[in-house]
Amino acid sequence: MPLVWIWIAGAILPACNKSTHSGIDTAHSTITTLLKTSGSSTYFYYAMTRTGFDAVLNSNLGPFTVFVPTDQAFGNSGLSKASLEASSDSSLKSMLSYLIADKQLLSSSIKATDQETIESDNQSVYLTYNSNGFFINGIPIARADLVASNGVIQFITSSVPQQPKTDLFHQIHSDTTLTYLTTALNRASTNVSGFGRPNDFLANVGPITFFAPTNQAFRANGYADTSAINAANPDSLALTMLYHFLPAILFSTDVPGEQRSVTYLSSDSVQFNLSGASLQVIGNHNTVPANVLKANTMATNGVLFTIDQVLKP
Repeated sequence: MPLVWIWIAGAILPACNKSTHSGIDTAHSTITTLLKTSGSSTYFYYAMTRTGFDAVLNSNLGPFTVFVPTDQAFGNSGLSKASLEASSDSSLKSMLSYLIADKQLLSSSIKATDQETIESDNQSVYLTYNSNGFFINGIPIARADLVASNGVIQFITSSVPQQPKTDLFHQIHSDTTLTYLTTALNRASTNVSGFGRPNDFLANVGPITFFAPTNQAFRANGYADTSAINAANPDSLALTMLYHFLPAILFSTDVPGEQRSVTYLSSDSVQFNLSGASLQVIGNHNTVPANVLKANTMATNGVLFTIDQVLKP
């Protein structure tokens, strides 16, 4: 039975909840009050005041859950105070709406891996609380469960969770580093082994996970150019492409140990392992593991992992 092995980097556990924040009794303070006095969340608070969310999060309309990227997280994502000041009110509102839920979500309330939660903008985020820590869309929450009088704050220090703008199909087809993959997906036959066309999966099915080989990955697999891909057997290409799909959301932070998951090739499964400091994936007939070049890229219907080899079922 073909397997895919993944090695994933180590864990970050959420910090313990505290009853005070900057010397303030949190239980009797609103989310706005706590963020106004937080010296590490000035960018987020600025966006709140620009969009009127400071008034909302100062009210008793909650409970709310607010996922708050710190100033460090904004910087790690390439966002400066100047870039926020130059942003329109509507774009700031869209960013904040994706990070605010109209319910209280403590880490202990998350019982399933990648539990889907609808935010105030009707978009989905995926929350996981496992032995690796507490995560939103695979991004670690550094300080969890700061309870306020009208909800809870979850602080993020690594990066800003970005609202996905498009589906996996359009995300892949617009990426110039994935033009060989686009060619392979277009060439793949429409109904091999009872499955639909891989492109249709990327556009219309979800939530799913897809491993996307780069142009160099295809060249390393013997395809000198896109013409070579267009000359390949479409049924074989379809089977290879389907081996890169998982019929569920997966983030690099989800795997607590060993687990097995079925791919869209119903006779095949993938197996994941935590080992070492890098993320790798290997197919049944790959001689060496593929490196994950970029993990946890959100789309409206799933998650994308960019890899440096074509997986071989």
